Amino acid sequence: MNKPLNQLGFTLVELMVVIAVLGIIAAVAVPSFRSVIQDYRIVTTTDEINSTLQFARAEAVRLGGGVRVGGVGSDVANGLRVWVDENGNNSYDSGEELRVFNVESANLALTAEVGATGTANLQLVFNARGETGLADTLTLGLCDERTGNHGRQLEMLVSGSVRLLKNTACTG
Repeated sequence: MNKPLNQLGFTLVELMVVIAVLGIIAAVAVPSFRSVIQDYRIVTTTDEINSTLQFARAEAVRLGGGVRVGGVGSDVANGLRVWVDENGNNSYDSGEELRVFNVESANLALTAEVGATGTANLQLVFNARGETGLADTLTLGLCDERTGNHGRQLEMLVSGSVRLLKNTACTG
């Protein structure tokens, strides 16, 4: 039995129901997808920071020490710079850098603490054995604007090895 031509296709009501269902699904999916993107941004940025620290340590071993890591500009909130202090003035000068890692997102906050003391102007020096020469553990924390346990921390031990701490508390 063949249907008449006027009964083929969708009615306007059926089309509106499908559009409404798709709208509800999108309204539920978009906020959770945003959270996935934010989590991914923290994970990749933490990995890049760890890579920068490991690069500095390896270069110190290769060059026989004296490789420094410090904040970009005024503090670590802008990122990390790796350099060799060629003129021995204990500060970064143009042409001494080996690598720079910039915090790309304005929504991410990078902090540094040595022991229990916060420090904005970090200067870490690796010796020829890849050790930091710090008296205490350096903690680099990364959070975004969310509150809760979404952050990550990298703990650099005096030995120069790095430990990753996941799901650390952020204040937003």
